[in-house]
Amino acid sequence: MEQDGKGLVIDCGQLSPGGVVDQAKLDGCEVLLLTHFHRDQCGAASQWVREGVQVSIPFSEKRFFEEGDILRASYDIYDNYPAYFPTFSPLDDVRGEPITDYDSISWQGMDFQAIPLPGHTFGSTGYLFELDGQRMLAVGDVMAAPGKLHEYYSSQWTYMSFRGHVNLLESLEAIQRLEVDWILPGHGVPFVAVRSLISRAGWSSCMKCTMRSRIDPTDRSSRSCQNTCLKWIQQRIPTS
Repeated sequence: MEQDGKGLVIDCGQLSPGGVVDQAKLDGCEVLLLTHFHRDQCGAASQWVREGVQVSIPFSEKRFFEEGDILRASYDIYDNYPAYFPTFSPLDDVRGEPITDYDSISWQGMDFQAIPLPGHTFGSTGYLFELDGQRMLAVGDVMAAPGKLHEYYSSQWTYMSFRGHVNLLESLEAIQRLEVDWILPGHGVPFVAVRSLISRAGWSSCMKCTMRSRIDPTDRSSRSCQNTCLKWIQQRIPTS
């Protein structure tokens, strides 16, 4: 976002404040909002803190931003399957301002509300705001494009657990209920929020039945599971 030459940024990746200023032709960056702790979205965030930018981090992932070295040093080599990858946190600690679910940050007359969207990580957070009369939702890595996820494996939080998967489906349902006009993904270009394509993302995220059908395309149980999942999604997420 740009207002009067100043910028608000959602996820910085590996870009420094100066890099964003140069690319966006800004006078400076004042606020950085982070959606989750994966370093592909916040690898340079510690530099933003050092340069005096107001950096907000999801409260539920505070430890993964602030104690990355400790988590990497204490990683249990005998239980190294957790797919949310606590070791994929920033290489440098990020001591930002924690923002809790549904809190808002005001900047240049605009309000940005933190929307909990767990699934990709357990504390993934989206930011809801209005621009030129349009409702916008920055979703981080929860979605990548109409009807598509960024990737699935991170939502398998522990071995053979579907907690992350269920949270992901519920987050997609929450996106539907917000009735936004545009979705801004962390990987990809902004796209119009079409209800049927959001529900399709929920359908494509059903790994349990998808994996079985890949192993044996004739497996009737996998087709039954797919039908059950589709019915569950259609009941919870009306399409249009």
